[in-house]
Amino acid sequence: MMSNESHTEKSSCLDDEAVEDILPREAHDLVETKQDLLLELNDRAVYKITRECRRGECQSQYHSHNVVGPRITTVADLKQTAYELYESCYNNPRNISHSALQSLVDVPHPGKRNAIANNLADASKLGHNDADSNREKRTRKELIDTVLPDDL
Repeated sequence: MMSNESHTEKSSCLDDEAVEDILPREAHDLVETKQDLLLELNDRAVYKITRECRRGECQSQYHSHNVVGPRITTVADLKQTAYELYESCYNNPRNISHSALQSLVDVPHPGKRNAIANNLADASKLGHNDADSNREKRTRKELIDTVLPDDL
């Protein structure tokens, strides 16, 4: 599972041996407390997972994204996903976090993963903006020509 994770520490989870030291993530007794569907496309979905520590008075929370279904690995996947994302945001205008979009991408180079997530964010925003301005839905070719670079 590829995930993007963030951490919010409301109060420290202290080690019994070293009272002043904050425990590393692995030492927390984490339990999944919430799973929110952020995005659902034809053959994949992205969920935001919240995990909280059950150790004593600790209130540490960790957030990550879980993708169910295939990730983007090819240009064809990118084009298909970009249009599905555009249609989804056109039909239901909303903002989708960049980290959720990054979790859809399975390429080893972080710079490429970020660039592809930016393309997806552009498709999402365009769908949202087109719907808000009552513009007719774009064709797949129009969308791809607008949000994806020519050198793909």
